[in-house]
Amino acid sequence: MSTTLVLCQVLRWSWRSFASLALGAGQQGRRLVRPQSHVSCRLSSSSNDHMVKSSQQDDCKSSPRQPVTELSVRSFLDMGFTDPQAELLHQTVSKAKGSGAAQQTLSALTALFVLGLNPSSVLKVLEKCPELHHINESKLTQRINHLRKLGLVEGSLQRVVAHYPQILTVPVKRIKFVVLFIREKGLFTVQQVAEILRDSPAIVQEDLDRLEYKFQYVFFRMGVKQAEMVKSKLFRFSLEEVRCRHCFLERRGLYQTPDKKGQTVSENPKLSQILHLDLETYLTDVARATAEEYDTFGKMMEREWQEEVRQERDMGADSDDDYENEDDNEDEHEEEEEGNMDASIKLSNLTQEWFDSLQGWRLQFFFIPATLVTLITFATNPVLLTCIFLSRALRQETRYLLVANTLAADLLFLTLNLATVFCNALGVHIPPTLCQLDMVFIVTAYCCAILTVTVMVADTYAAVRWPLHYRELLPPARTVRILVGLWVVAALYPLSMWIMMETTEGNASAVDTPICLVLISLGFIQATNMVGVHIYFCAAALVCTLLIVYCYVRLYMVTKTQGIWQSRYSRARVTLLAHGVLLLLYFVPGLVFTVELFLFQQDDVSQDARVWINTIN
Repeated sequence: MSTTLVLCQVLRWSWRSFASLALGAGQQGRRLVRPQSHVSCRLSSSSNDHMVKSSQQDDCKSSPRQPVTELSVRSFLDMGFTDPQAELLHQTVSKAKGSGAAQQTLSALTALFVLGLNPSSVLKVLEKCPELHHINESKLTQRINHLRKLGLVEGSLQRVVAHYPQILTVPVKRIKFVVLFIREKGLFTVQQVAEILRDSPAIVQEDLDRLEYKFQYVFFRMGVKQAEMVKSKLFRFSLEEVRCRHCFLERRGLYQTPDKKGQTVSENPKLSQILHLDLETYLTDVARATAEEYDTFGKMMEREWQEEVRQERDMGADSDDDYENEDDNEDEHEEEEEGNMDASIKLSNLTQEWFDSLQGWRLQFFFIPATLVTLITFATNPVLLTCIFLSRALRQETRYLLVANTLAADLLFLTLNLATVFCNALGVHIPPTLCQLDMVFIVTAYCCAILTVTVMVADTYAAVRWPLHYRELLPPARTVRILVGLWVVAALYPLSMWIMMETTEGNASAVDTPICLVLISLGFIQATNMVGVHIYFCAAALVCTLLIVYCYVRLYMVTKTQGIWQSRYSRARVTLLAHGVLLLLYFVPGLVFTVELFLFQQDDVSQDARVWINTIN
């Protein structure tokens, strides 16, 4: 209620200022009569109308008219400030130079009151940051609106401004640049960037080189992920504080740098334990050392850092052409390692964003029909497989062996896919190696099913085209060898890619991720081996499509003179319809998945669109 009254008073004073400007520069000595009660503020609720109007009427009767070029003590009292606060503000405005000082102060007060701050908070903000007196209202409004767009909602935005009002003095371009820098260099998500700004707003004025070094130190040297950095409020602390406490633990053997897979022999202390505990608790519970030891270590570390800076300066001054080639090789090696690490960070960050989007849209409900279809398949496919393998007559038929192979590939694919989907939905962690093997088996099973369906079409063509030689062309033994060959061909590329990823240093796919997705794994492989991925999928799809089209065209040309297509429900039409539905069910998801791989590399496609397409497919 009090905030509403204050806001009304500020708006009336703003109205007075704008009206006075409209009267012209020659009327500065005139007094502006306070607006009548019918020009009342309508921002308050119905329960506050009587109090607002009565306050306005009393104000109109008691307050003297003030000149437009200054703000009197009475005007600050009308805004809700106490007598000492009003006197302090009046003195501050009176000392300000320039004819527009009062108007700029009024604009700053308006912006802060509209933000929802009470008079005491407004006074503290102006005391912390006197520069706000000299910023016009349009710039303040623009900067506040930009902070809202970054994810700072009203409650958190008020706390940020009250804690660090200097953020309103930073231009929008600078904040945009810092946010882009954090997202590109640290690969934080949009939500994590908003949390960083909410918790550590001073980051917008921090030196970006030191900021990048702090992130790289904590990520590479300490092995801490982005989510834990944000949760531990890392950016509240200086680089010196982080390094000193971490190095103290490291030299005492209480902290180990994780390997490339993020594993250590012993469990390291959490980042929050290292940073947030007071010095006494930190030394007692974490470092298990005395204050004298820590003070001695701090002095030693300070000398080491000064020596490092001096050596870097000397090396930069003494560099010559003899070391250029060696430096270039080292730089290339460092850039390669940094690129691998950046890929690891990007993979971890992307999977976290994917999981957040999946949870935010509540797309788990799409898993219900997929689960039902999978359960129906589990109920029918084993029965059909059992019938085929138990019957000697069916085992001798090529087409039934092909059907059995398709059913087996479907069972493997659906089992692994359903297990992966449920683990992702429930947040169950899948180890990186197991996730990669899961990708290999899923891709192999799907590709084998596609190849088997293609061979089924070729088998139908061979049976119709050469009926007398069909048994000789495709006996059961040869069919079994063909099926084994299909599995080998289907597994060849995924298995080779998995072996290559496991043997490659700095493998990005070997990072612990919140979810396991074939799309993301293949997407990162595509980023580094785009030609191989495209050749594998596009060439296989092209060969299968051409073979299927050729077989159907030849079948129609061979059988059109025999009259089997004349009846609407002839066996040929029913067979063609069944094959068409089967091909549609197998090939369309693969085509959609190819589109997903293409969209994965497009930066202008939103993450939500990718999640929706993948979930529906």
